[in-house]
Amino acid sequence: MFYNFLTVAIRNAMRHKFYAIISLSSLAIGLTCAVLIMLSIRYEMSYDAFRPHADRVYRIMKRDIDARGRRGGFETHPYEWRGALFASTIACPVGYFLMRDWLQNFAYQIDLVVWPFLLSIAVLLFIAVLTTGCLAWKTACANPVDILRCE
Repeated sequence: MFYNFLTVAIRNAMRHKFYAIISLSSLAIGLTCAVLIMLSIRYEMSYDAFRPHADRVYRIMKRDIDARGRRGGFETHPYEWRGALFASTIACPVGYFLMRDWLQNFAYQIDLVVWPFLLSIAVLLFIAVLTTGCLAWKTACANPVDILRCE
């Protein structure tokens, strides 16, 4: 059974070389990003873990005040959702046109509608705003002594 799937996959890859290259390169990029994120998280979680009492290590952070009197530092930026909106306005039309062209090669064609792409943008923005809002609420309600503790 697996041999049949592998044979069909190889035949389709040979028949549609451009789409096979796109699929394999996106798979490679996705796996590379996942491994790099995993390694980054693993590195961050091992911060001062070699010490005997690593759970009692504190880090003191200094807040800077710029020329306009604004406080800088470690709080979250309130407009992190702008990057998500910018990325989705580029990715959704590109994905729509690539999928539309790809679906035209099949014998049984379906109409590709726009609402799943718009729904994905709405969900992405909701998650970004919710995450930023939760982090801002957590920072606003936190005890300053607890903020000094190493995360």
